[in-house]
Amino acid sequence: MNNKKAFFAVTAVIFGVISIILLLTRHYIWGALFVILVAAFCKAYKNAKDDEEKELERARQQIRYEANQRRIAAEKQAKRDASAKAAAEILEQIPEFTFEPSLELAPQGTLSTIADIHFGNVTSKTPRSVISNFVALDVETTGLKPAQDEIVEIAAIRFRSWEPVEKFTCLCKPKKPIGERVSAINHITNDMLENCPHARQVTPALAEFIGKDVIVGQNLSFDLNFLVKNGYNPTDYKGRRYFDTLDLARRIVKGEDNYKLATICEHYGIAIAVAHRAAADALATGQLFKSLAKERE
Repeated sequence: MNNKKAFFAVTAVIFGVISIILLLTRHYIWGALFVILVAAFCKAYKNAKDDEEKELERARQQIRYEANQRRIAAEKQAKRDASAKAAAEILEQIPEFTFEPSLELAPQGTLSTIADIHFGNVTSKTPRSVISNFVALDVETTGLKPAQDEIVEIAAIRFRSWEPVEKFTCLCKPKKPIGERVSAINHITNDMLENCPHARQVTPALAEFIGKDVIVGQNLSFDLNFLVKNGYNPTDYKGRRYFDTLDLARRIVKGEDNYKLATICEHYGIAIAVAHRAAADALATGQLFKSLAKERE
């Protein structure tokens, strides 16, 4: 019993006793007044009791709601985990392109090389036979600025008729150790990179892997800027087409708070095996490109 309810109950009892004594001693007016007061305090007690029960019910509803939200969150997480595991299995089954890193560092490129690259749009008239065959790119880096930051992982996945058929993956050792903040994002550590080649030893093999294919990426200019800085020149093939899933998603998908890869992939039910690892992101980007293209059929 809360303090307010207890006060009303005790007061009603005391006033009730007083009213009985007054009536027995023939103080009828005072007795009647205390009877009225008893009735008022009894009503106040009932209201306080009702308020307490409502508050308890609200508390029980809140507990049920929170338990239900936890259950829903757990179910969603279990589905995400299962989907991520399935995506990881798909990624694992894609045949690996084998190569030997170059003994020499590829010459650094300049960003002006790709200044005039145009990212294509996808419409109902875009030939699916052309865009269904492509390479999806992704790089993981130590930061956002190609002039001062470095590549720590390169991945590219070749798609044929929208399906992944071959992958190119390589960890790359930067000149400077990577910081804890970067490792916390992509889970790549300095120990993992200890015996890995520099990115400029890898880009010649990447160029061989990509060949003349269409190039697809999420925020593709970011990946290309770093790759060009490290010796890859996509404009060596003049007829190449480029598609940025970030740009396409902004055109096609409405109502999302942001257009990060994870957000748009979730919109289409696409699982990412491991967030912020290049091969997993490249696979998800290729699958996202397929979903975006289907929206425009």
